[in-house]
Amino acid sequence: MFKEIRVALFLSVVGVVCGPTFADTAVDFNLAGSVWGSPIGGSNHGWQFTVNQGITVSHLGLYDYPPDGFSADHPIGLWRLNDGTLLTSGTMHAGTVDPLTNHFRYIDVPDVQLSIGVNYVIGYYSYSDNSDKAITKAAGLQVSPAINLVVSRWDTSGQFQMPMNITPDEDEFGDPQPNPDAFGPNFKFEVPEPMTLLLLSLGGLLLHRRCK
Repeated sequence: MFKEIRVALFLSVVGVVCGPTFADTAVDFNLAGSVWGSPIGGSNHGWQFTVNQGITVSHLGLYDYPPDGFSADHPIGLWRLNDGTLLTSGTMHAGTVDPLTNHFRYIDVPDVQLSIGVNYVIGYYSYSDNSDKAITKAAGLQVSPAINLVVSRWDTSGQFQMPMNITPDEDEFGDPQPNPDAFGPNFKFEVPEPMTLLLLSLGGLLLHRRCK
């Protein structure tokens, strides 16, 4: 009887502590020195990445500068690379409907958990030529420690889909190289605080002992 009460009490404490999480954005950059351009109609743009720890993506974002809103709606999504599965998605709305954080506007999307050892792609679609810009060369690129930016991707398929082609760049000798710092989309994510993970582990041990 008393063991059951102790376990229930511990789990209730864990539930309270597990509420807070550490939130971050995947990438940022310096406006000064960055180069941008306007995607052509019927094109998808984004980037491929892996994660260093389990994270939960909660918002997808799109670059907006100057911060005067988008000229058109833009579908945006997050895919698993190996099988092309669309994991979560939404629509960035024309104008200033979606809130601005730093250089990006964000929309709330269905949460999706990402795992270590898997390649993912975030991308968005432009229906037509417009003045909405994307970064083609980011200056002072800042990537969250939880994220490994692999390469930028694009295609001109004429429909919203995972960007299929690797964005080319050139090294100092003029030879083609994968370009890691061209992007338009971004995302916000959450990870459990270290103390939360510890308490969850202890809770699991207590439950295991209780069940014996």
